[in-house]
Amino acid sequence: MTVRFITLGLVGALLTLAGCDRPADLAHGQSLYGVCAGCHKLRENWTGPQHCWLVGRSAGTVPGFVYSQAVKESGLTWDEKTLDQFLTMPLSFLPGTKMGFIGYRDKKDRTDLIAYLKTHTADPQACAGIDKPL
Repeated sequence: MTVRFITLGLVGALLTLAGCDRPADLAHGQSLYGVCAGCHKLRENWTGPQHCWLVGRSAGTVPGFVYSQAVKESGLTWDEKTLDQFLTMPLSFLPGTKMGFIGYRDKKDRTDLIAYLKTHTADPQACAGIDKPL
């Protein structure tokens, strides 16, 4: 098995998510984010809420974004586990969400995408100037 090691910002190349037996591929995660970018931006709200500081954030808390009741009342915190579950089948995991994306069925895709999203939480420079939601 060939494993690629990618460095992105201050986050090391060996971001490994719980339950995954290989290092995450940040370049692959960044390419998968292109699908997300149809509705989300990292540094600003758009059709969906901004993704800076996503990992560790309580669902439905980005200032200035109008969330569905389902998200606001979910009580979720976006961590590796909840993001993995949500990104598998968003509409089944959180009925009532406005996110119409069908999901990523492949565990490797979700692992790599979540690792990429983590770089915009773990690296303060990635989201410099963006207030961290509570």
